[in-house]
Amino acid sequence: MKFQYIVGYHNFWPFLFKQANDSSIDENISMQLPRGSFSVNNKIIHCTHFVDTLRKFNEMFGTRFVPEESTFGGQTYFNIAILEEGKTRAVQEQKEETVSKTEEEKVEDIPVSEPVADIETIVVEDSGDATPDWEWIESLDNNKEDKLALDQYAESKFSVKLSRTMKISNMIKAFKEELESK
Repeated sequence: MKFQYIVGYHNFWPFLFKQANDSSIDENISMQLPRGSFSVNNKIIHCTHFVDTLRKFNEMFGTRFVPEESTFGGQTYFNIAILEEGKTRAVQEQKEETVSKTEEEKVEDIPVSEPVADIETIVVEDSGDATPDWEWIESLDNNKEDKLALDQYAESKFSVKLSRTMKISNMIKAFKEELESK
């Protein structure tokens, strides 16, 4: 496989036309169409991406582009992969077969468990007398992440909204005061 580096659509299209070597391509019309689209015998072929354009050229004109290996960068930088003469895509197809066989083997290796007959459901009721984890709260530092963690903890467990603009020590103090007032 070889690569052709091209800068600009004004160089991209002439390269494709030369590779296709087909007089049915309307070069002047194709150059004026939106990116990726081209004209063949006054019929417009729309492609959404340059990789689709390479695929269409392969289908219609027998070019030897490798769209999966080709890349597009920035606004107009193309690195087009071309399969060399005498080489086939068998290597690529072989890789795909190996991957699919490996995936099949993985699926077969998953054991099927027996259905569970009896499931015991345990319901834990909130008594409303939950106590804060003061050891964890006192270990918090005065940084954005810990302030956020304390605020989320206080709001989710105790329905207390704290201001994260305060120092952590003041947030803890405000949290204690809110709990005492409830």
